[in-house]
Amino acid sequence: MNGGRLKDESDKLSPIDNKYLDKIIRAAYSMNVLIEDILQYSQIAVGKIEHEKVCLNQLVEEIKEQLEDLIEGSKGTLIFKNLPRIEGSKSQLYQLFLNLIKNGFKFRRADTPPVVTLGCIENGNNTWKISVENNGIGFDDKYSKKIFEPFQRLNPQGEFEGSGVGLAICEKIVMRHGGTIRAYGKLGEAAKFVVEWPREFSNFSLEPK
Repeated sequence: MNGGRLKDESDKLSPIDNKYLDKIIRAAYSMNVLIEDILQYSQIAVGKIEHEKVCLNQLVEEIKEQLEDLIEGSKGTLIFKNLPRIEGSKSQLYQLFLNLIKNGFKFRRADTPPVVTLGCIENGNNTWKISVENNGIGFDDKYSKKIFEPFQRLNPQGEFEGSGVGLAICEKIVMRHGGTIRAYGKLGEAAKFVVEWPREFSNFSLEPK
């Protein structure tokens, strides 16, 4: 019996039973999210990447549409323009920027409408330097490497939804493409993620390592 059918039967339960039922359904949902994220993390590490030219402006526009309810519900703003066309797996690029953008709206301050800003410059070492910055709850910069480890959460469990695998997925995607990702934080004020993405893929293999 799934959660929806259980809720349909909830009018037959006592208030205390309904309370326990809600906890069970939330726990089952969290477990399902965790399993899906672990599977996704493992799948990124295998198989050859089928890369193509991807327009980041269009990609972020699609992500904005997917996150419409979250953005509007938080009274948030997503700012981006003049992003380049880059090369890589479109599906993995979508997941990378979906995770980074979504985090900016999810980990927001209670008294401040969230703003997520994407920017890009052409780096001198033949890479694109793409930044995703937000004005959310931030984090202590001493954890800037730890947050990319699987299952690492800097906030009390239950305060924010999630599996703790999202940023690990981001790092895995970037590394599979021969790039780097770094995080910069200021607790209570902001977080910034900087992706250095190769402009060319001729100098390394897209096969799994």
